[in-house]
Amino acid sequence: MRVVLDASVAVAALIRPRGWTAAQLARSDVEWYIPTFLLDELEDHLREFAGMADVSPSTLRLRIESLRSKRMVTDERMKPHHDDPIVRQAATIDPDDAPYLAAVLAVRADYLWTRDKELLAAFPTLAVRVVPLSAP
Repeated sequence: MRVVLDASVAVAALIRPRGWTAAQLARSDVEWYIPTFLLDELEDHLREFAGMADVSPSTLRLRIESLRSKRMVTDERMKPHHDDPIVRQAATIDPDDAPYLAAVLAVRADYLWTRDKELLAAFPTLAVRVVPLSAP
């Protein structure tokens, strides 16, 4: 199963590295994908997220680096999907979330793991709150 992570999920795992979300990211039955722009976004908000995690920025930066062990989806790989109807629909909801749908299409992911209520409502078979267990 292939799953693209959005910012809300990644931040939750970074803030609570021993929490449920972070534990899910250790699952071996899932191929995890992260858009490369997400790493830049996390770096842009480093101090804010470090404060939320009650750690130093350098400690949070190490946690962010651990995300590089996931499969990366480059902007170049997502670009051909920017005009897809699903991506355009997501852009009407929130332009900042549309690239996550382009990432889903680029890697042919089964799901987008998000906590965004509007995406969950708009894409009920694609955007999920919880990544289901794979069939044995």
